[in-house]
Amino acid sequence: MTSVEGDLTTRTGIGMSPGGDYGLSQTYEQLSMPEWVDPGQIVIPSYEAPDSVVLWLFSISPKTFRVIGSPRRLTQGNINQVGLSVAAGYLAYSFVTERANIWALPVDHAKGKPLGEIQALTEDSSINGLPCISSDDTKLVYTSVRSGAYKGLVKDLKTGSIKPILTELMKTFIGIPKVSRDGAKVAYCEYSQNKPQLFVADTDDLTSKFLCEYCGQPADWFPDGHKLLLYGVPFVSGRRLDSIDVNSGSRSSVFQYPRGLILPHVSPDGRWVAGHGIDAGITPKISIMVVPLRNGVEAEEKEWVRITDGSGFEQEVDWSPDGNLLYFLSERDGSRCIWGQKLDPANKTPMGAPFPVYHSHDPRRSIRNVRLDYLSMSVSHNQIVFPMGELTGNIWIMETQGWK
Repeated sequence: MTSVEGDLTTRTGIGMSPGGDYGLSQTYEQLSMPEWVDPGQIVIPSYEAPDSVVLWLFSISPKTFRVIGSPRRLTQGNINQVGLSVAAGYLAYSFVTERANIWALPVDHAKGKPLGEIQALTEDSSINGLPCISSDDTKLVYTSVRSGAYKGLVKDLKTGSIKPILTELMKTFIGIPKVSRDGAKVAYCEYSQNKPQLFVADTDDLTSKFLCEYCGQPADWFPDGHKLLLYGVPFVSGRRLDSIDVNSGSRSSVFQYPRGLILPHVSPDGRWVAGHGIDAGITPKISIMVVPLRNGVEAEEKEWVRITDGSGFEQEVDWSPDGNLLYFLSERDGSRCIWGQKLDPANKTPMGAPFPVYHSHDPRRSIRNVRLDYLSMSVSHNQIVFPMGELTGNIWIMETQGWK
């Protein structure tokens, strides 16, 4: 807690670790924005799990600004999002229930135009996100969250069968599961004894093979189906991209980027990498960049191709099957929609202006309703897959009299 003038900062004693004197005892201790009831009481939403919020009432000493006594639980949870307001002896709060599912848009990639309506690939009450589809449209991998447990799932798009990548539910599932272009393998990260470990598994029987630890997250598969591009590999002056051969385990450096290249994707011919590059400057901008690879290693920076100017808010990027068009998520029209940019086949420079591919403007069910943690977009031969979130909720009122 700090004074308005900023000259006094005091710890309240509202703990962020389980088991503390005034800490919340739940597994998840993420505290959201508080709301004062009066000078001696404060209501704080706490995330028991990524999909469960509880309201707690704390008493605060006006003199020491420390917690007095134990917190009082006001609600029961099982809600995804919450908003608070206190006035005239009442606490008004909105509880919003969130769910997200994976959708597919059939596309004519030669023109970047939809061929029909979107279709749901998952239909349940979980938060499903981070989709990755095989190029041949046979396998879909994604992450599902329910009651604080994370599951990596593989769906056979021919039979409709769904299998978990791991047999046990995980409280922490890191990394975006990535399916190979032929649908035969899936790469994923998991924590084991607090160590991020990289595995590859067969998508049919899910027999897994350990590859490495502390070696980054799977970003994309190279076209040969044997090499993975790894994102976020730590090194002395920033982060880098590595490749790893899943058969031999051999690794090599692909790209060192002190300023950052985010969420990279390999082109269908394996000769280019597209991602979000961070420009140097007083006010850094994030632009979509295409980087040529020379014998599997980044080309000189003067050969990099800037696709967007960094003035808008863009996320995710993936290639069309022929490598002559980039799809990306953009909020340039005020909503989070799918846009396309045609490229020169020879040097990947932009041809013409970006154009809308799919508008997602429905306030109740849209791409924008998906948390960034679960946002991803993937392109196959015939479609684009992406998550959309659906929000429903109500407004409640609770009297604050008698709380002291």
